[in-house]
Amino acid sequence: MNISKKIYSKLHIIVKFIQNIPSIMIQFNHHSTVYSLTEYLNAILLMVINGISYRNLKNYTKIHWNSVYKFYNKLIKFNVLNDIFIWLSNKYTKSTSVYGNKLYVDSFFVLNKCGIDAIAYNPQIKKHKTSKVSVICDKFKVPIAIDVFKSNIHDASALQIQLQKISFTNNSLRNKHNYIIGDSAYDSSKLKAEIKKCKLGKLITEKNIRNSKYVTTQDIKTKLILKTRYIVEHLNNIYKKIPRLNTRYDKYVKNYEGYLKIVSSILIIKALA
Repeated sequence: MNISKKIYSKLHIIVKFIQNIPSIMIQFNHHSTVYSLTEYLNAILLMVINGISYRNLKNYTKIHWNSVYKFYNKLIKFNVLNDIFIWLSNKYTKSTSVYGNKLYVDSFFVLNKCGIDAIAYNPQIKKHKTSKVSVICDKFKVPIAIDVFKSNIHDASALQIQLQKISFTNNSLRNKHNYIIGDSAYDSSKLKAEIKKCKLGKLITEKNIRNSKYVTTQDIKTKLILKTRYIVEHLNNIYKKIPRLNTRYDKYVKNYEGYLKIVSSILIIKALA
């Protein structure tokens, strides 16, 4: 995944957002800095998307790797990357949700190397502790929500937590005409009740074998909608192709989640461009 010139030209959106946060700017302006916010963000994007380690940044930028590392930790400490993602997501959904959205949900595993939190054993990957990334996107492969959980959490439970967050942070998604589309793992009565409570639309999933006693034949419209679920699979592949996201090397989950938010923010900026 290469960073296009369009993305670099849109970095001023993120820079302006950061400049409006006093806690960050006080820390940033405490000492006389040689480099600008844009240059620091460029260095972080290079590292994340091209899979460059902090120490190898010296071959690509003039900024010392330790300065980039400390700047990134400040962004994590003050929850800036998550706030930027929520702000961009709200801006995007307000421009697209007129009558209703098709929201696709899925998850994928991330191998763990150095992490100590949000990791667990999963029956599918028995030998290694892993983390699970749960993704919600629209029909244009634009991420609406993305979060990291322990790998032993059920997909339906993870989505339930995400929907509770969305109901508070993104009011423009509250629409009874929405379709939330997932595989058979999301066929849960508790999840359906949560979606109804949050007023986020209707859940459409493949029927799970454990609920076979109550299975009713799905109409043609539902089957055609379920065939479009490949969209979220394509988005998952975009994340997996990025070396920094495919394997977790970060000790704390907040640092890894920050990289996910950066890439997701880039995808939203591309959609808004």
